[in-house]
Amino acid sequence: GDKTKAGRVLPGSHLVQPFLNKLYLMKIADIPYINLAGEDLKPERSHVFHITFPKEWKTPDIVHMFSSFGYVFVSWQDDTSAFVSLKEKEMAPQVLEVIKSGSTFRIQSYQSYIDTKNQASLVGLENCGITPTLEKMPFPSFNGAEVKKRPISPEQAVIKRHKSVSDDLEVVKADRKKTFDEPDWE
Repeated sequence: GDKTKAGRVLPGSHLVQPFLNKLYLMKIADIPYINLAGEDLKPERSHVFHITFPKEWKTPDIVHMFSSFGYVFVSWQDDTSAFVSLKEKEMAPQVLEVIKSGSTFRIQSYQSYIDTKNQASLVGLENCGITPTLEKMPFPSFNGAEVKKRPISPEQAVIKRHKSVSDDLEVVKADRKKTFDEPDWE
């Protein structure tokens, strides 16, 4: 039942099922595909470390710091942070023992970096500043209940807040200058 008379494989075939909804990723060694219909593969990252350092540091500085562990690959995040992965994965447990965070740099495991990033994003939601745009939106808390705004104090009631220029369309239209005069086309 999986083949037609011409020898073609039908879409519902058991032969196609392992490949269904999976998008192949070229040139990524440890993540062969993205699963569009389920959980993605979670590759092992114990040999990857996150490092923050001064802007003046270059790739050779980072490679030199990890030189006792063999070949490393440096993947820059920005001017002051990068991921460093070891080619020899069995050397990974020794890295944090040998290279200690110093006054000019900080090193942590990939898992520690992800945990810190996830905690920071959760805390950031609760402690963010209010802007005029956010002021108009309901602000959820962690348990899903909406947080009520506190009442305005008598001292704050006398302060008049100016209307945003972008909220007043007439002001925006009046301030808009033409780059050049357009001729009247008839």
